[in-house]
Amino acid sequence: MKKLSLNLILITTALFLCTQTVQAAQNSAATVHIDVDTATAEIQTYRTADVGEIVDVDIVINGAVNLKTFNLVVKFPQDILQIQEAGVTKGGFFPYPQVSPTMDPALVGGITLSDKLFFIKDLDTPGKAQVTGIVISSDDVKSGAGVLFHLRFEVLSTEPANLQFLVEDTQILQDNTGARPEAIDNPVTSGKANGASINSILCDINGDGFVSIIGDVPPFVDCVFFENCPGDIGDRCDINGDGFVCIIGDVRPFVDCVFFENCPE
Repeated sequence: MKKLSLNLILITTALFLCTQTVQAAQNSAATVHIDVDTATAEIQTYRTADVGEIVDVDIVINGAVNLKTFNLVVKFPQDILQIQEAGVTKGGFFPYPQVSPTMDPALVGGITLSDKLFFIKDLDTPGKAQVTGIVISSDDVKSGAGVLFHLRFEVLSTEPANLQFLVEDTQILQDNTGARPEAIDNPVTSGKANGASINSILCDINGDGFVSIIGDVPPFVDCVFFENCPGDIGDRCDINGDGFVCIIGDVRPFVDCVFFENCPE
């Protein structure tokens, strides 16, 4: 029933949006981040946590322009992190009360279009959290930066855990110009989605639990210089912890760590 409701919402919203003015997509430059330490200022892409600890995570967007709909899927290792359904809640980016779909056959598609925001969470797939937000009226779209939604996990193991957005999942940022491909941006395929990690080892690019020249330099070069990053890499290449992977910011601390054992804490 949950998936049926979500499909009806997306279809009805698509039909409703078709009357909007056609323009180019507006969120191609928007970035999406996973902040794993919400108690610390700025976006934190790495933290440590003990077994039994509750970790709150924010999904943050920067540079949004007239954002009307988002659908984001966060992948996590379910044997290390146990998601808490009650902790999957709406963030403050859209400052409207979240509502649930009203299944009334008398309405178009069974959806109440007078409500401002639909917020839907789908935790049915193990190891993935899919969250959808849909603003019904173009008058209520938002621009700028803020938290789209919150996640909460219980730590089951101190093994490294990467949280990430994968290209294989449906990742959508849609503006207010209509239900058409030109209004939709995918922050993952455009390289604008940034993962994070808990208890992982910075500079351990190949994820074998060790930092070494032989094992970690080739995948680091492939990722940072040629954007050929493994899907499960999280933010292990974000050595300076600024939320971005780039040559200027990350090569020097990577070299200091791997070649001279001067690794960031």
